[in-house]
Amino acid sequence: MFKNLKRKNKPEYEIDNLSFIQEMAHSKLGNWEQYDVLLAARGYGWDMILDWADYMVQEDVENISKASLPVMPGMEEKDFLSEYKQSGSFSQTDVLKNEYGLLTIGGISKRLRAPVQII
Repeated sequence: MFKNLKRKNKPEYEIDNLSFIQEMAHSKLGNWEQYDVLLAARGYGWDMILDWADYMVQEDVENISKASLPVMPGMEEKDFLSEYKQSGSFSQTDVLKNEYGLLTIGGISKRLRAPVQII
């Protein structure tokens, strides 16, 4: 499913099945089907998170309606949906050039035919 995930001007990632996902949890949050995805800490950094988000948009999640980043505890998320829509790609969005611990995207899953939020 995720074999040969590529990013322009970056090394090609060789991924076997879902080996880079350490843990995935599902929950229902209002209308959202929420998936919390923890990437394995085996050399997968921020660039891989952005590549994975772009891949999910390409393969399954459409009509992106949420793009946000965590901020200090007790504060609201930083929304960057308009910046994402201007760039057309998470890996090309200026605000994402800095590393964060989490990235949240939301849209409609073509496979589930339901709103999904991936963290």
